[in-house]
Amino acid sequence: MTYMARYPAEYKAAIVSRILAGESKRSISKETGIKRCTLRNWEVATVLEKHAPVPSSVPRFKIPEMGNVSNPTCTQSVQQPAEFKNNTSRILIYDIETLPNLGYFWDTISDRSIPLDFIVKPKSICTIAYKWLGEPETYVLVIDTPYNDKPVLEAFLPEWSKANYVVAHYSRFDKPFIAARLMANGLPSLPPVNDICTYKLAKHHFGRSLNGNKLDHLGSILGVGNKIKTSADLWVGCAANDKESLAKMAEYNVQDVELLAKVFNAMLPYVKSKLNYNILTDDPLQKCKQCGSSNIEHKGFEYVATTMRHRYQCKGCGSWSTFARKKS
Repeated sequence: MTYMARYPAEYKAAIVSRILAGESKRSISKETGIKRCTLRNWEVATVLEKHAPVPSSVPRFKIPEMGNVSNPTCTQSVQQPAEFKNNTSRILIYDIETLPNLGYFWDTISDRSIPLDFIVKPKSICTIAYKWLGEPETYVLVIDTPYNDKPVLEAFLPEWSKANYVVAHYSRFDKPFIAARLMANGLPSLPPVNDICTYKLAKHHFGRSLNGNKLDHLGSILGVGNKIKTSADLWVGCAANDKESLAKMAEYNVQDVELLAKVFNAMLPYVKSKLNYNILTDDPLQKCKQCGSSNIEHKGFEYVATTMRHRYQCKGCGSWSTFARKKS
């Protein structure tokens, strides 16, 4: 059997175009001798990204100095209901980009594990982008030196502490990675904050009804945008401390957070999240749990095993809320 890694990019692109045209991987595997698992490998995705058109109207911004983290790097604002801006809740939208392990390995395709002694520098954080839901500013923290993410973490930790909720896409990667790097750098641990994962929300509520739960796909079907196309060269450049690559990585990270905020806001009417604005205020009036709007309409009851709940629909965002009883 042969492997795609041994073929030039032009040959890979031709194979990918045949797959996209509807030809089965089984027939291609029989003809070329390439394993079907290899056809599905990340190399195929890399070829697709390399040959995909790069958006020409990507917003540019200045990467702030680490000593002046409060300066925002702002892209387009996300449209939110008016109640978001006046609410006391703090919902942090965040995303991280990481650098791979730097070291030695035997070959590109091997069953042998890489000894830990071969790792010169362990994987670490490259950039952290974040924004507060309902606010126009988007911030990005960028490393000064590759594989030295301590200053970035020190700047991000206070922001995390201010949040009532944190939102990420596939948080089972981002949150543990941040926690591990805090420990490796001898920094305080993450305060307990209720986290919401848009990947889990999509998977739990829609099952396999969607063709995928990735952020880019969710952005497409919701009509709120797409991720910036990149290639593995970007991560290689960042690991080599190439300033242009770091700037592109920051831009890529900011776009992800902007897209995540839009996807999260657009998904709220269709999913049941952990959000509940009623516990964050002393207002005796019931509010929409998802967006905090007081413009809700009573529409019948929800019947469960032992009781019934009042059912309301928000006239602002369209989501549903249920309450055991009205506040008096």
